[in-house]
Amino acid sequence: MSKIKRLLVTLNKPELGETNPYLDLAARFNLAVDFYPLTNLEEILPTDFRKFRINLNDFDSIIFSSKYSVEVYFKLCNLMRVDIAPEARYYCISEAVSNYLSKYTIIRKRKIFTGKGTLNSLIPFMAKSKESIYAFPCSETFEDSFLENTKTSGLHVVKVPVFKTIINPLENLDLSKIDLICFFTPLSVSAFFSGTKGVDLSGLKFAVFGEQSKRTLQDFGYNSEVFAPTPVFPSLYMAISNYLKKVAR
Repeated sequence: MSKIKRLLVTLNKPELGETNPYLDLAARFNLAVDFYPLTNLEEILPTDFRKFRINLNDFDSIIFSSKYSVEVYFKLCNLMRVDIAPEARYYCISEAVSNYLSKYTIIRKRKIFTGKGTLNSLIPFMAKSKESIYAFPCSETFEDSFLENTKTSGLHVVKVPVFKTIINPLENLDLSKIDLICFFTPLSVSAFFSGTKGVDLSGLKFAVFGEQSKRTLQDFGYNSEVFAPTPVFPSLYMAISNYLKKVAR
């Protein structure tokens, strides 16, 4: 395995002074790390949301996959003058999202359920309330095995588009200096390869998070050098750290 000297993380650059696991990797393994989001999120306004013909009052349970989805969903409800019922149940992908939710509503212990960093980890909790109608605030273009798995489990989950995904240009990226690119969503994989047609990518290695991201990468004819989540490495950061240890031997 060739040594990794420079990492491209397809996420927003952390704020000055903000802790970040990939900056920690840079310090531990003497790497250069670049941050460049291949996509940006843009909230959907009420005028556009009404085109989906979704009634936000229909849901007694809400699934949140990120802090941004929490923020945008509550903002949309406010703009549309929708009051979320006090007895609503919340299903959050991680503890960080659960904690963030407390900024927007009073959390009752028996009304919030926290996953282990993946959407599929929420399904066992959701399966205890099969009579519920679940709202899943997400991007217009969201695709993942989660929705299929909830359907297989007999759950009524409605995809609620609350933000758009905008693809960023790639002209300013010097890929010749990059050794390993980290992808976190299927859309970021698609955005990358759509923007690099005709570019020699033979020297690049790829790290991906999620089965759907992995399959999307394979659809473009490439395999992942690093993959997460796994039982041993639930985060991509942990999987890359393990990979760098092996490379350094």
